[in-house]
Amino acid sequence: MTGTGRTPPRRAAAAAALLGAALSAAACTAPLARSSLRADLERLRAGSSAPAPSTFGEDVTGVFHVHTRLSHDSPAPMEELVEAARRTGVRWICITDHRMPETERALPRGVVGGVLFVPGEECTVWGASVHGIGTSRHVPKTLRRFPAVEEAIRSSGGVPIFGHVTHFDRPPALRADGIGIYDLADDFRGANLLGAFAVLGGLSSGDPEESALSYLLFVQSEQREELDIWDRYLALGPCSGVAETDAHAKFRWFGRTWDPAVGLFALVRNHALLETVDEASVMEAVSRGRLHVGFDAAADTTGARFEAFLGDRPAACGGDAIPLDPALSLAVHLPLPAKVRVLRDGRTWRTGEGRFLSFPVGEAGVYRCEVDLVAEGVARRWVLFNPVRVLPPAADPGP
Repeated sequence: MTGTGRTPPRRAAAAAALLGAALSAAACTAPLARSSLRADLERLRAGSSAPAPSTFGEDVTGVFHVHTRLSHDSPAPMEELVEAARRTGVRWICITDHRMPETERALPRGVVGGVLFVPGEECTVWGASVHGIGTSRHVPKTLRRFPAVEEAIRSSGGVPIFGHVTHFDRPPALRADGIGIYDLADDFRGANLLGAFAVLGGLSSGDPEESALSYLLFVQSEQREELDIWDRYLALGPCSGVAETDAHAKFRWFGRTWDPAVGLFALVRNHALLETVDEASVMEAVSRGRLHVGFDAAADTTGARFEAFLGDRPAACGGDAIPLDPALSLAVHLPLPAKVRVLRDGRTWRTGEGRFLSFPVGEAGVYRCEVDLVAEGVARRWVLFNPVRVLPPAADPGP
């Protein structure tokens, strides 16, 4: 049962007692690990300093794939989302409700309580999802072939993004503008039983820091399969990479929300480079890959940059294409020293460690960057940058 009021009182009380005991047992298994990780993260964060602002726009933090009470599987009111965004520093939210024609006019759009809401829809197709971002009308549920879904999304002014990519019955042809390269819901599903109880305790506490510690200790994984799928798509053409929060706030039992938005919004976020904080700019950033995925549970990644330089002049950023040039280099700027891995065409090309690294480029290819932050002796995934596509010298990068 899910809090419908039909559970007999004694059974509900027994279930609550059992869940409380399990949470207490889980909490007792890792107090030292939690305390030690907290202390090391505080030490690391104290040395953080934001890199100089990017010439390509302001780093504006947002979350992608969020549901409201307009979805059949979410009771989350707007007030909760606005408050969660305010407490975690989120400035834009891509809503992806499971829509029906009668809910279209009720969709949040524009600035509400200081937070920009971009409407959208999650369409379940082939066992996974296609998100339509910025759509003005719903996609008919009778559509089951992606070309038709794509056409419906684009004709309503939206941007198609593949979600839950490891759930596809088979990887579809790349007709979307991007994919989810990190799926927060999948990581939570993968937590072991004891870890799951500890995570529920931290997540449901309403304290973003407690949620972050639980996530880092028991949940976070590399999700290599998603990145391998992304590399295969990147070999075919431009493909934006975003993080999916998949927030529902639907587990509401015994007077408590076990998956509140405030506990999720601080974990993994999309840092978009925007000149103006509005719907069109967010849609363009998501579509082009003008953003990085920041695992901010460990430390805020605001200001992190992966850019191409011509001499000492920044010439391109993630999501851009640039012709090969003798003066071309790739540079990584970070708020904290970290372990950096630059990949070319899906394979490790260069590695290093520090706040600022620069690498001369001598070949065309798709260059992307992964960054790990070492805390408590463990290298934890911290930043995923969208790629810079280096074209042969004669190629025109286009608009």
